Amino acid sequence: IAIDEDLCTLCGLCVEVCLGKILEQGEEAINIVKPGWCNLCGHCVAICPVDAIRVGRDEPAPLPAEKPVTPEELQHLIRARRSTRHYEEKPVPREAIEDLIEAARFAPTGANMQSIAFTVVDDPQKINVIRDKVVANLEGRVRLWDSVAEAHEKEGKPIPDEYKTRVLGRDRYRNLVESAKNGRDTIFHGAPAVVFLHSIPTGLTPKDDADLMAMCMLLMAESLGLGTCLIGLLTAAATEEESLRDYIGLPKDHQVLTTMIIGYPRLKFSKAPGRKPIQVNWL
Repeated sequence: IAIDEDLCTLCGLCVEVCLGKILEQGEEAINIVKPGWCNLCGHCVAICPVDAIRVGRDEPAPLPAEKPVTPEELQHLIRARRSTRHYEEKPVPREAIEDLIEAARFAPTGANMQSIAFTVVDDPQKINVIRDKVVANLEGRVRLWDSVAEAHEKEGKPIPDEYKTRVLGRDRYRNLVESAKNGRDTIFHGAPAVVFLHSIPTGLTPKDDADLMAMCMLLMAESLGLGTCLIGLLTAAATEEESLRDYIGLPKDHQVLTTMIIGYPRLKFSKAPGRKPIQVNWL
C-alpha cells in the first residue's frame, strides 16, 4: 500500500473505510501505521476521490456514476441462466474463457486471500481421458454404496446419513456409468472446455471462495452467450483419484473445490421456470 502525498487532500475517507485501522489521519499526511495488517482489499483505493492510493499491482478501474445494470436486468440475467447439458460442436475461444476467469478474479474471498487457481482443459483428447477417469471413479463408488446398502439391510440397520442420499440414488448413478460405457457423454455432455477451481485446503474459506468465483463465471458466461454447468461428479473424482490429479497437473498441496463445463448451448430456453418458495425467518 502506498499513498501519494502530493495528490492526497487529507479528506480522511480512506481512514474511515479501512476495516483494519491500518491508516491514521495525521495533520500533514495519512499515515500507514500497521502496514503488516493490510490484506490489500482495496477499499481505500476505491473510495479515494483523487486517486492518491495504490494497493498491489492493478491499476484502479473507474466506475460509472450510474449503476451499470438495473435490478430488473440483473434479476433477468440470474433467472435466464440454466445448467447447460447440450452443446454445439464448436470450441470456445480462449479469450472468452479468460473473460470468465477475469470476472472470477474480482469475486470476494475470505480475508481477501485470493488463493483460488484455475486449470482449463480444452483439448478433446484430454477431456476424453478425464471423462474415463470420472466414470471409473463413479463406478467404484456405486459398488461401495451397493455394499453399504447390502450390509445394513442384512443387519436390519438404517443406512447412515452420510451414505443415505447416494445409496438411495445409486440406480441413477449406475445408469450414468452404463450410458457412458455405451458411448453417451453423461459427464461432460459434449462440452468443449472443462475448468477446475482449486486451492490449498487450509485457507480461511477456500470452498466458499471457489463457489463465489464460479457464480461470477456462470453469470459472465450467460452474458457472453455461453452455457455452463457445475459438475459435482468431476469434483468428487478429482478429490479422490490421485491419477486424475496427476493428469491435470494439480499442485500436490491443492484440492479441487469446484468444477464446471463451458460451451455454446445447442438448445435455447425461452422461459425461466419457477422455484419452490424459499424459507425466510425474519428476526
